[in-house]
Amino acid sequence: MQETFRIIVDSKIYKKEAVFAASRELTPFAQVIINSLQESDFAIDITPLDSCPHNIQFLEQKLNIMLIDSQIRIDLNNQFGTIRDLIVKQAFSPIADLKQELKKA
Repeated sequence: MQETFRIIVDSKIYKKEAVFAASRELTPFAQVIINSLQESDFAIDITPLDSCPHNIQFLEQKLNIMLIDSQIRIDLNNQFGTIRDLIVKQAFSPIADLKQELKKA
């Protein structure tokens, strides 16, 4: 295995679910270990596999991109998940009083 590098992730910006989802994207290329730090931030230790065709900069960029992507997905789901669920519900089983359901959301 190659040298391990560490990325510190601010838990005020990224939720645990985003950290795990982003880290999962690196598992074909690296061993990934996630630890909680005392400040409640996350430390992600990444050790590229011997068979990894990418350099450390690529893995770091990929993780950063996936962190942002994963957090945006979580935020959008929190903000619009109810509306999405109503659209799916309406598509498969029309809601008798859609206006009332929208007021609940």
